[in-house]
Order: sequence, then structure tokens, then C-alpha cells
Amino acid sequence: MERTRELQLVEEAKKNLNAFQELYDYYFDRIYGFCLNRLPLKEHAEDITSQVFIAAVEALPRYDTSTGYRFGTWLYRVAHNKIADFYRRSRLQSIADFNEIIDEHADTESEAYRDDIQQQVVRVMTQLNPRYQEILSYKYYAELESDEIAGLMKIRQQQVKVLLHRALKSFKETFSRMYPETETFSLD
Repeated sequence: MERTRELQLVEEAKKNLNAFQELYDYYFDRIYGFCLNRLPLKEHAEDITSQVFIAAVEALPRYDTSTGYRFGTWLYRVAHNKIADFYRRSRLQSIADFNEIIDEHADTESEAYRDDIQQQVVRVMTQLNPRYQEILSYKYYAELESDEIAGLMKIRQQQVKVLLHRALKSFKETFSRMYPETETFSLD
């Protein structure tokens, strides 16, 4: 969605909440995917996604479109913060906690392979430096551009490339160490 259209919809939604529907439709799957790839269970991702859009509607009257800051980028920041809050509240700090929760809720065989990989990715992500988790999520799950990532992370655009390179290297090394039997896949 173009930035100008997005900001126009935000202004319209401030006056008529029905205009928010287009923003919701456009961003729902993106925010849900972002949450799904950072949380141990689908149910957690659904809850957090709901919280993000509730927060968006509540904050809509105060959202300043004159800054030119994308609404979607702000939604990802809200999602990131809600996920961080989830982990603080749940105190799920160790990989054993995640393994136990994920194993208790394993899906049927029909989606077993995809679910196994997804669970492995979530487990690996939890072992990474929080900055690495954040940049990988913005780049690969939210599919944000470097300038948007830089704005969200409050770093220079040049630093995005360096941080992303380090995060990918750390992810690959951690994944290989934790799951040497799993066929590797490319994130480049």
C-alpha cells in the first residue's frame, strides 16, 4: 500500500472507523505472520495480533500523519512491544520452556513438516540476541525495507545491512548447532 494512501486512510478512519477496515485487511495477515514467527503457539500469535489492532484503534485519534511515518511501520512496533510484554509476563525464558509448550500443542501429521520447521525457527529465534530477533523479524516476516527498519530500530540505514548480516550468521550457526539433522534453508 502506498504511503500516501495509507496516511489518507488513517485520517479518514479518525472520522469514520469504517475506513479502518482497509488498513486492517491489508495489515492483518502481515502482523499475524510477524507474531506467529516470534511466538511459541498459534494461539499466542492470534491473541497478540488482536491486541495490536485494538491498540491501533484506541490510538488512532492521536496518530500524527503529518510526520509521514507509515502506519504499518508503527503497527509492527506495537506488535514488537506486545510480544516483548508477552515474554516478560509469561517468564518463558529458557528453550526448555518453549520446547515443552510447543510439544504439548503439536499439530497433526498433515502439517507436521511445516510445523516442525516453524517450531525449530521459533526455538532458534528465542536463543538469539534480542536485536537480532528484531531485525530478522522486520526483514523476513514483516518484509520491511531498510529505511523502515532503521526508523523502527532507531539506527542509521547503513547499520541495518551490517546488523542483518550478523543476525543471519548467528541464526544459521544456532540453527545448525541445534538442528544438525534438519536440511538447511536459505535466508539470503
